[in-house]
Amino acid sequence: MEKPRVGISACLLGQNTRYDGRSKGAPELVAALTADVEWVPLCPETDAGLGVPRPPMDLYRQADGHIAAITPEGHDCTPQLDAWIAATIPTLRRNGLDGVVLKARSPSCAIGSAPLHEGGPGLVGHSSPVPQGAGAAALAGETAPTLFCDGLFAAALKRAMPKLPMAEDEDLRDVAQREQFLSRVRFRHHLRRERPKRLVILAFLLALLLALAFVLSNSTLSRHLLLCPVYYLSHGRMTCPGCGFTRGWQALLAGDWRGAAAYHPFAFRILPLLVPVAAGHALLCRWQRRRWPWSAWLWTALGAWLASWLLTLLL
Repeated sequence: MEKPRVGISACLLGQNTRYDGRSKGAPELVAALTADVEWVPLCPETDAGLGVPRPPMDLYRQADGHIAAITPEGHDCTPQLDAWIAATIPTLRRNGLDGVVLKARSPSCAIGSAPLHEGGPGLVGHSSPVPQGAGAAALAGETAPTLFCDGLFAAALKRAMPKLPMAEDEDLRDVAQREQFLSRVRFRHHLRRERPKRLVILAFLLALLLALAFVLSNSTLSRHLLLCPVYYLSHGRMTCPGCGFTRGWQALLAGDWRGAAAYHPFAFRILPLLVPVAAGHALLCRWQRRRWPWSAWLWTALGAWLASWLLTLLL
């Protein structure tokens, strides 16, 4: 069975891709998830051609507001990283990606934990001795930042694939958070696999509706159709309930909106109102980053149609 494809910072897999040539492996995390996912190693800095080893870099907010990745010597690595990001994200989207696990505090991969400085190296006051493994800002003798942000790759991935499950390695040390992340990855994987089938079904239903609309709107062809699908499907054993639904559709296709509402007032007034309500609910769910329960709305629409049909018969 195909496993969900999850991108991961290559250093977490034990690959020596860090700026100092060492790895920053997370063997426990990798071992806990390997049975359930297919790993897609990613290292923006190495893959962008910055080399190993390489000078460390930190993120600096420039005067125009954009964030740049700069080494202690003042070399701006942002153009190389941006070029790799622009070429890689469309490939990841095309090949299918169900989640990412990224390295915390990385200038390229961090999710909200990358230190953010102002200006450039050497523009801030000096600080205490540099800790081992510090980045460009610490090597330049700058004070610790008070702001944090996404790494360049993580920020671009959020913009391009806002619904993609993303997590830092340190967050997934907690078993509960790891299981929650894995459930989100599995759900996205299920949707991605089922999407082609749903598109085929949707295309078939749309073609069927268009064909039916064409037949009903053509006076020559519609004469050969029985007005009531209930009578037609029961082979004459059930008589037409006289609900006016079919004639309402014919009037609607002919451009007679008032006639359609007169033939079947509930179906042609209630159901159209459900469309903007459902659309508003979908936008609200998107804004709140919640999953839109499209299946619930499908059953609601079906229930409204059945209720309108029954009320038309009773009234």
